[in-house]
Amino acid sequence: GQREAHQADRCLAYPTLRPGRSPLPQQVGAAATMFGEKLRVTEINEATCIGVEGQLPEVIRKGDKHRYAHLEGPKGLMVTAEYEEDVATFYKGVWLDPFEIKIA
Repeated sequence: GQREAHQADRCLAYPTLRPGRSPLPQQVGAAATMFGEKLRVTEINEATCIGVEGQLPEVIRKGDKHRYAHLEGPKGLMVTAEYEEDVATFYKGVWLDPFEIKIA
């Protein structure tokens, strides 16, 4: 699939599922099962775009708000759910230590 730097300081992720209806988790620490893995909700928040530079695959404007949830699992597994109304797009990846990344 097409890879993108998502949460660039923590995770290399790529879209893994088509958008679908999925409720925003209500509580940090809640358990969930996705992709056959047991996960724990580690963050639920809303981000506001403060600026954009370069080309993006979709239109994002300054001031746009984006709801999301982060879930973590075994062996550095991370899942981010991004919400637009009740539709979620999921990104699955692994945690990367930014101090261990080397240019090849």
